[in-house]
Amino acid sequence: MSDVEKLNKLLIANNCVYSLSLINEKDIGYDLNLGLGSIENSKAVSIDFHDIHGLALNVDAGGLVQFMHLKAKKLEYGLERIKYKVYDVENNLISFKCASFTINEI
Repeated sequence: MSDVEKLNKLLIANNCVYSLSLINEKDIGYDLNLGLGSIENSKAVSIDFHDIHGLALNVDAGGLVQFMHLKAKKLEYGLERIKYKVYDVENNLISFKCASFTINEI
């Protein structure tokens, strides 16, 4: 199973947003940390998307936010710092491109 396939499996299983943070530690770009979980179980996952570009977020501030079908795909054009696209298939709540990602299961 590829890293993108593993990420997509986790994104579908964990659709409740517990945290969303932008981090700038390298002074050359931002990382996005998504804390996701599921209503059905107590396990959670934290995913760091590194060097994000083109972040579009369309979320109301109150209540539970669910990304019902986030999907990641590897981009075929070879830009150095843009390797993946992540987007909400169903409701277009979030989309961005990134250089890499790290999965941290909690």
